[in-house]
Amino acid sequence: MKWQEKIKNLTKNPWSHLIFLALLLALFYGQTSFNLMAGGWYQLFVEKIVDEGQIDFSLPGFHGADFITLPIYYFFRSSRSTAILDIAAAFLNIFLIYLAVKEIFKNKKFGIFAAYLYLLNPFTYANAFRGDHHTPMITFTLLGLYLLFKNSKLAFFAFGLSYISRPFAVALFPLFIYRNKIRQFILSLSIPLIYVIAEYWQTGKIMIGEHPDFTPANLFSLKRFALNLIYAFQNYFSVHNYSFLNSVAPGDMIHLSPFISFLALIGILNYKKYFPDKKLFYSLLISAAIALFIPASFYHLDMWYLWVFNFLLILLALPVLVKFTKIIPLVALSFFFQFFYVYLTYRHIFWNGYGIFLIPGAILIVSLIYLASQFLANRQNNYNA
Repeated sequence: MKWQEKIKNLTKNPWSHLIFLALLLALFYGQTSFNLMAGGWYQLFVEKIVDEGQIDFSLPGFHGADFITLPIYYFFRSSRSTAILDIAAAFLNIFLIYLAVKEIFKNKKFGIFAAYLYLLNPFTYANAFRGDHHTPMITFTLLGLYLLFKNSKLAFFAFGLSYISRPFAVALFPLFIYRNKIRQFILSLSIPLIYVIAEYWQTGKIMIGEHPDFTPANLFSLKRFALNLIYAFQNYFSVHNYSFLNSVAPGDMIHLSPFISFLALIGILNYKKYFPDKKLFYSLLISAAIALFIPASFYHLDMWYLWVFNFLLILLALPVLVKFTKIIPLVALSFFFQFFYVYLTYRHIFWNGYGIFLIPGAILIVSLIYLASQFLANRQNNYNA
């Protein structure tokens, strides 16, 4: 019985789960090849600072995370420095999402479940080898949330770095109100303000991400806003690669399981049951609406711009998922579609085999073991009663 107790204690330790997930992520990256692709702009930005002493804002992209990349390139002179940062951020996100969600809900189990769901979304971290700083944006956002709910005065700095990596975490403004930290939000805006002023001073224009030809005039489209919302709604409740609006590439399918969408919808419709803290619920709901409406207002609704919305859907779904543990294996199984889509998107670039499917397979097995342990524990309790 001693070994059984040891295993039981091990499974109850959150860090055991996080280390297990980190090992799975290492397995994922261990069979992936480098290809900077669009991330080459970010690498060039870093190299120009170190090698030429020049900050060149004319290079496309949001370069906030590039300033964090500088020490990596300075000491190692690696042509893949931006990808190295992104991979390190992907690992760090496993631990940060646990810490952030645990603080938001004051519940360790919620944090563990969120960490598993993070790893079940391969699009979130698969492009780290591209070095385009999607994963550092997530890192800064999660760190900002953790600091915000820990009442740290440094939350604004983490959020500010997130904004100049990708600006979508600004949708979390209602959570600043919920925490009575409006001053922190205002301070967080000072960082992108300084960035934009410096960029405009040097180039005479404001660069919009990796698209130098974009301007506010052609970035936004009110005519497509409703169509984008319909398209998003159809995608969030399906797993297939079809849209009645147009042909959809695998990478442009929604980066989430429809099970999470349905669970979030249940949580929203029954919020009085699943959210004891009503102010937190409304803050999450309004943040989710903003996080969807901002990308939907663009001419092209890019699925990569919806990470904040996806994360908020997970937060809205977690109370329901934790309540109905019997469906956890089904939820895990549904994410095989995400790995299938990420495989179709990058198979000729990153992978030659099917090893990445070991990750959802391993998590599915863990979910079945968890469900079996719950069943045996309940049966033992009924027997003792």
